[in-house]
Amino acid sequence: MPKKWNIFKIIAIVQIVFSLLIIASLGYSMATKYHNLEASNFLWNALFLILFTNLFAFPVLNIYILQKNYPNTNLTANSHSLFLFLLIFYCIAIFCITLVYCYGIYDTINRYNKGKEDDLSILMLAIFSILIFSGIYILINSLKLKRLIKLNAEEKQLAEIDNFFKKV
Repeated sequence: MPKKWNIFKIIAIVQIVFSLLIIASLGYSMATKYHNLEASNFLWNALFLILFTNLFAFPVLNIYILQKNYPNTNLTANSHSLFLFLLIFYCIAIFCITLVYCYGIYDTINRYNKGKEDDLSILMLAIFSILIFSGIYILINSLKLKRLIKLNAEEKQLAEIDNFFKKV
């Protein structure tokens, strides 16, 4: 396997780990503070739980596709449908997390200007920046991977057809 896809796999694993950490912290927060959460806070936490679950699921699917279908085996109909479904929600998740990141930068700057330094918000901004940049990288390369697998599978099929007619 080329280095490009090994790097892709490593970045996907990094995103999986960070997503799992955030999912675990959100789940723990929701479970321990369930009785104290207002309905709107509970809905926001549930929304972010779904977004980060997608940030976990899409790289897992890409690693599965990379292991099973690379370099020249076509995706099954189920894998293709799941890929498209997760791709749509992955784009939405990256967009939403980018909005939260921008708000976080704005809020951190305002706090810093007022003399209130918050290490936790800086840590969360660092984690979100890793998730955003790795997410964009995974998004671009997952589309390239899907296209490459499709092209290689078509070339393999054409070569098999040529070999068949050469034998006949």
